[in-house]
Amino acid sequence: MKADKKSRGTHPITENKIALDIHAEYSEAEYEKISEGFQPYDMDQKWFIYMEDDTLWFHRSWTGECIFEARLAKEGGKYAIKEAFVDGVKNLDDPKVLAYWSKIMLFLINVILLGKNDSPPELDEHADNPAESFAFRFHMFGHQGVSQLELDAVAEFMKEIREKKE
Repeated sequence: MKADKKSRGTHPITENKIALDIHAEYSEAEYEKISEGFQPYDMDQKWFIYMEDDTLWFHRSWTGECIFEARLAKEGGKYAIKEAFVDGVKNLDDPKVLAYWSKIMLFLINVILLGKNDSPPELDEHADNPAESFAFRFHMFGHQGVSQLELDAVAEFMKEIREKKE
């Protein structure tokens, strides 16, 4: 079922949005898949994404906050992202932070909308701390941001904690 604005409660992107430098092209078939959007069906799916008038809107699934906006246009036989924005988050004057948010948007398109197998972008500050990295990726992407091996390890850890309590 195609996702649309009426599928969930959403909030518009704020006036503090910042342009992202994203270059990506998609085939006609990929564009059709992208235009279907994504409606989360459980709590661990963190994004609600829909297309309206060739613009993709990326909302957090629980809060409805709009985080990204991307306008696509047809160029020859492909569709390209012509404009992309992220809502005004901290440190957006830092090119590394903007590049990171660009990678997040592309990850969401590739993994959630196109079903590709891709690794989520990592923050440098989490590089030396696997637990922090896992928590952040799960917060941002849910199950799509962590491996099954990591989920199994967390489940085993939680089982050990429960057994110690008993």
